[in-house]
Amino acid sequence: MKKRGLWIGAGILMALAMPGFNLHFFVWIGFALFLRSLDRENAPLSARSLIRNTLRGLGFGLVFFGVSLHWFLPTFAHYIPQVLRSFPPIMGAVVFLLLISVEALFYGLFAFVYTLFRSRVTDRPTLFCLFIGLLLFVTEWLRGLGPMGFPGFRFSDALVNMLGLSQLVAFGGTEALVILIGVVNAALFRILSARPFLSSSKRSWVLVALLLLSLYAADSVTQNLLPPVYPQNGETRWVGGMQTMFRSEDKYTFSEAEFIEEFSDVLSLLDSVPKTPDFVAFPEAQFMYDIRERTKTAKALERLSTEREVVFVVGHLAQTNDEEYYNAVRTVSPEGGVSNDFYGKRHLNPFVETLPFERIFGMLSFIKFSNYFTPGPFAQTFEISGKRYAFPVCFESYYSEVFGDFLAQKAEAFFVLTNDAWFTSPIALEQHFVQARFRALETGKWVGQVSNNGITGVSDPFGRVVARIAPFEKGLGVFLIGFSDQTRAITFLDYRLLCLSGYGALFFLFVAVALTRKRQPEKPQGYEMK
Repeated sequence: MKKRGLWIGAGILMALAMPGFNLHFFVWIGFALFLRSLDRENAPLSARSLIRNTLRGLGFGLVFFGVSLHWFLPTFAHYIPQVLRSFPPIMGAVVFLLLISVEALFYGLFAFVYTLFRSRVTDRPTLFCLFIGLLLFVTEWLRGLGPMGFPGFRFSDALVNMLGLSQLVAFGGTEALVILIGVVNAALFRILSARPFLSSSKRSWVLVALLLLSLYAADSVTQNLLPPVYPQNGETRWVGGMQTMFRSEDKYTFSEAEFIEEFSDVLSLLDSVPKTPDFVAFPEAQFMYDIRERTKTAKALERLSTEREVVFVVGHLAQTNDEEYYNAVRTVSPEGGVSNDFYGKRHLNPFVETLPFERIFGMLSFIKFSNYFTPGPFAQTFEISGKRYAFPVCFESYYSEVFGDFLAQKAEAFFVLTNDAWFTSPIALEQHFVQARFRALETGKWVGQVSNNGITGVSDPFGRVVARIAPFEKGLGVFLIGFSDQTRAITFLDYRLLCLSGYGALFFLFVAVALTRKRQPEKPQGYEMK
């Protein structure tokens, strides 16, 4: 089979495995096709093969991110320019291309390292498969480093609905799933490359079927062993999330009176719920100004909180002086009014909320949505009805370390406030909501999310979606969440750095072993490994 275009098909298959596309099976085979596209057959290692495979890796990354993140294109090339009027649509398209190009570079790096070491590990199947899995981990880890790093849109996202296998996240993080995906794809590549590709013997296809069936069997058995959602000895609380369908274009044009009216109108949804929740959380940036500094707004919210006898958790833009702005969360309660304390988003989105390396990227300052923000000083939590809650903001749900900081402040449950009104694709909303489920697994706590246009819902500590509101519909979700005495005493986030260091140490150990071994001659197609 011609390998010239295999990396294109591989990129498409891996993208279709991502949440929202609902074709997660492809995650077990797509990367094997990519490895096949890098196979040099009987050609020796050379500068030409290194360059060729690096370019194929870059191409694979461009296809993968281009397809899986296609929903970014209309957002940056149409919706944001239409609302902000700060740059033309063509510049939004350029930003999208830059985004996927930067992310794709890391798969070029994967292909480069793989090409260098393949002939040193190819004759040892176990070493080869583990090397691929750990190299994939290192690739994803590097992609998340630095002020521009982003740990999202990993292959592990594809396994969120395989609830049995997803339990690995509770012990080894999403990185454990990344390694598993790499190992399985490497094994399939080895099995099917023993003969000319797609002409393998019946025995090879039987091995492939057994490997895949064993994965699904393990997943099914583990799912059946999971405990009930609400253990008998655990406390429960009712909490609410208001899916407001508040349009971005209105947020940038409304007066203070209109913001208050919008907030007051949506509270009518409380009339139809049988149980008043301990709090109602509103999406990120429900108010585009500081609700504590605007007396009219503060008094209105305090009055509404008292009338409804419920605590509001409100996303807004806080300002402490002329130069410090925060993407903030405050509570409004019948007893205390608008809280003095606020949580300021700590992990800011590059270019949109903060500008990294200003001397280099100053030309991209036009992308900012409002003022650049200051990172919040610490992981502020809030006590509501005797329980301590944390309210991460927006894409902070992608960062395990953010949740670890909240756990250090004794957070007992999480509710992510996000503004996904910029995205009109349900695929985008699904990919974001997945992160709440993974963070629930890592923390051993309930994690919810509230968003303008979805997805608003909650996940239990085992990554199971207990309830959610359909996207693109205005609604109030009132969710029952648990506080079990069976909560894990030690979570993955307690030893996350040690675990990631262990993965890295294993990779470099394998590199050291590979360097001590002689390069093996490549096997021509048709040669069957014994």
